[in-house]
Amino acid sequence: MISVAGKSQALPPGASEVIHAAWTGGGLALATTHLPPDDGLAPSHSAREYDAPPAEHRRIWRLALDGAPPVRLADLSPGTRVSSLTTGNAGEVIVETYRPARREVLPERRLLLFPARGEARDLTPELPGATCDAAFGPGQEIALLQSDTEYPPWYSLFVGREGAWQRVLPRELRIWGPPAWDPDRRLLTVAVFQGIRLGVVAVDTDHARWRWLATDDSASYRAPAVCPGGGEVVCVRRSIDGELELLKLSDQGRVSVPLLEREPRRRAGRAVVRRWRRPEGELEGVFIPPAGNGPPWPLVVDLHGGPVGGLAAGDPNHLRVWCEHGFAAFAPDYRTSGILGREAMLAGFRSDGLPETDAVADDVLSGIESLVAEGLADEAGLFLFGHSWGAYLVNRIVTRNHRFRAAVCWEGVADLRLLDSLAGASGMQRAWRGGSPREAPKQWKLASPIEHVERVRTPMLLLYGEDSKLLTPQGLAWYTALRDHDLPCALVFYGGEGHLLTRPENRDDLFTRSASWFRRHGSAGAPGQERPAGAGAD
Repeated sequence: MISVAGKSQALPPGASEVIHAAWTGGGLALATTHLPPDDGLAPSHSAREYDAPPAEHRRIWRLALDGAPPVRLADLSPGTRVSSLTTGNAGEVIVETYRPARREVLPERRLLLFPARGEARDLTPELPGATCDAAFGPGQEIALLQSDTEYPPWYSLFVGREGAWQRVLPRELRIWGPPAWDPDRRLLTVAVFQGIRLGVVAVDTDHARWRWLATDDSASYRAPAVCPGGGEVVCVRRSIDGELELLKLSDQGRVSVPLLEREPRRRAGRAVVRRWRRPEGELEGVFIPPAGNGPPWPLVVDLHGGPVGGLAAGDPNHLRVWCEHGFAAFAPDYRTSGILGREAMLAGFRSDGLPETDAVADDVLSGIESLVAEGLADEAGLFLFGHSWGAYLVNRIVTRNHRFRAAVCWEGVADLRLLDSLAGASGMQRAWRGGSPREAPKQWKLASPIEHVERVRTPMLLLYGEDSKLLTPQGLAWYTALRDHDLPCALVFYGGEGHLLTRPENRDDLFTRSASWFRRHGSAGAPGQERPAGAGAD
């Protein structure tokens, strides 16, 4: 049943659930899930053909509030999902559809327009790649995001009408979030990265101008709401230390309202944004010293996953955990996040330069070098930690650089070739490598750390979720290769966990276990130093 304005109405015929709903002229637009009819012939076994499309499908409906029967607008093809419904003042509905990538490079992400009358159609057939995050503006204007056919996506902001779209922001801006109009629907806002800091950009579509509404050297701004007329914006500011405040910004200044009481920093100093130069531009990261003794400190270099947009100033993270264990913490950003622009990002994913150079690894190493040069990090006490893509980068770094006393790989890839059989992973990897492992074996080999295991000198702790079907084989293969080369290593599986750990006790164990691994293999300057183990698997 659906409850609307205190009245209950039955689900549309055959619907098993409502997945999205939005108000429209005189009623609701609904997206529903439908299962195959139960004809009593369903098999008793649980076998399912690999790569087969799912049995359920989605339908789009209009539901009037006067008790009239729902009107079915469309049946979407099996496997097509619905990300959102957006409605306009004239009763039109935009449905954002999504088909997960299987052998394709990009997931199929398109906007379908359902007018108040007439047939549904693709809203942007002339725009290649993916289109998403539509927002209705003044008159018949619509704002939306579009990305090219290459993966990962790099979004542009377009405004216009069917058949007449205009990019309204410079293409080099790194957009990170859906566009939103002010109440008068004259001013358009969108979140944009500056380094690792999120700011808010406003676009005056009448005069084709844009400006920064909110930006900061050491904080990110989120959830902007522009007041009528565009003279003021209300948003949430999250400092690099994670402190939240509600701000009202205008030409006359700012009014601040703290949202949470500030908690005392336990065994950690104040976080700062670090900046360093690379030939392609400036990189940023977050550095937090421990409380107590002065520098140089033993340092945990914590590589974020994602990696696109994977590090934003003020986001909740675990960096302070390292400080509680006596280490300084450094989370450097690197080019595959997009921080150095689209072309550098794509070159990083293609692994351009290997084996002679690894520009992504050098982004990280140059940031560490700046801390060592300033006397903040103990060169004899450097440790490496990474999750997901960051763990893959850990595995690449230890095959090239031997300055780290120990490293932790949490859910990282070691052999890219094992990804090629997986739906959703093979298309993008084949695009980056120039073909399949059979067609371009050299490129796959160069980008797979397991092929260079003989170069590793760093003790490695490997952590994986037992239910992570994508990456569990990676952990087994990497551990076997390290062990066979008589390298200090250990492999730990977390039962009932996937790519991210959900149980607090498992997360606590992961970081405590990692800190113990660092102390065990660290230098004499490491906090709580224990005697290093001998060679061989632990």
